[in-house]
Amino acid sequence: ISIVTTESSPVPINSFRNLETQVIWGTETAFESENPLWRHLYASLHYTWLKTDLPYRPPHARKTSLYWKERGITFFADHRYRSSLATSHPLRPNLPRMHLIDAGMTWDVTRQASLTAKIENIFDLPYERIAYFPMPGRTLSVGLAGSF
Repeated sequence: ISIVTTESSPVPINSFRNLETQVIWGTETAFESENPLWRHLYASLHYTWLKTDLPYRPPHARKTSLYWKERGITFFADHRYRSSLATSHPLRPNLPRMHLIDAGMTWDVTRQASLTAKIENIFDLPYERIAYFPMPGRTLSVGLAGSF
């Protein structure tokens, strides 16, 4: 169910509005350190608060990250949190809160290319975003990014 409409105009500008049948109140906040907290250590915090009766929308979501950057190599660790949430499923009216830990590294091979390796859900915890549809366990991804 989509609760947001998109309106386009002749000028390339899109406007997003809540549908009149549903109301969502909330806020999103992000803090990112531009300077190191200590030597080469950086941090970020992203938090979302929602007040809605829509299913599968958690009232609280947070992502906390720590980064260690030095000589073209970045090590990172993320903590993802989602509060318990209501579902639309009669046999599972609520999904429990979740805490997931991810980690990885990025290596700047050249000024135009970087290699990234990441492990998501390090502790291989079971969780669902929709009732009876389990998300993957521990996942390894490797990527190469370039600019020219």
